[in-house]
Amino acid sequence: AEAVADQLEAMPEVDYLVVCAGNFDILAEVVAEDDDHLLEVINRRVRAIPEVALGVVVAADEGHAHDRLGRHLVRR
Repeated sequence: AEAVADQLEAMPEVDYLVVCAGNFDILAEVVAEDDDHLLEVINRRVRAIPEVALGVVVAADEGHAHDRLGRHLVRR
């Protein structure tokens, strides 16, 4: 988890990062300019990390979930 955390920490869009215990090893908050930017960060950079196997994306804009992104489960 620490190697993944180091890679995530290097991304300027990662605003908050915690290594934790439970269902997930890492919790990261990504701040993006818009939906396309968020998808680029998640799909091309986070998922490109070989150790990333499962992720849950919850997108919010001023407290409201986006219909386009919503909540979805990602498996590799």
